[in-house]
Amino acid sequence: QVGEAGADYFLSRGYSAFAYVNEFLNRNWSLRRGEAFRKRIREAGFPCSLYTRPDTLPDAAGDARALAAWLRDLPKPAALLAAMDTRAYQVIELCSQLGIAVPRDVAILGIDDDELLCNGSIPTLSSIRRDTETCGFMAARMLDRLMRRELRKREVFLYGVREIVTRDSTR
Repeated sequence: QVGEAGADYFLSRGYSAFAYVNEFLNRNWSLRRGEAFRKRIREAGFPCSLYTRPDTLPDAAGDARALAAWLRDLPKPAALLAAMDTRAYQVIELCSQLGIAVPRDVAILGIDDDELLCNGSIPTLSSIRRDTETCGFMAARMLDRLMRRELRKREVFLYGVREIVTRDSTR
């Protein structure tokens, strides 16, 4: 739902160039967010660029160089969703170093609404606030069932979006 919400947010603002940046370790949750984002963008009839750290670049410095080159080549203006706020913050910093104007050239949306990161970045970072409160209640119900020995199998929690907080990176 997070990837879809990000896509709908940017589509409603009239963008035609889109991009997604996975988190550094290319974890499954990040890949799933990106696939949901890209699927919704493709359904709307647009292409979507994807940045995934190449396996040949195991360190952060190599990843930053590859990400910077990828950002430089993006069609502009672009709407970019990052897997999480820390990755979005990194993208903002790289854009600043490259002379790419945020949000004029690249509008950036993060995920998690980490207020320290979002309000501490220049420009301030727009972000998707997930519905973690609902997840907490789901976890409490599962713990209760585990303690009563009513649950024996693994469960995956899927929960949605509480809101999208618009700040300067997408204005």
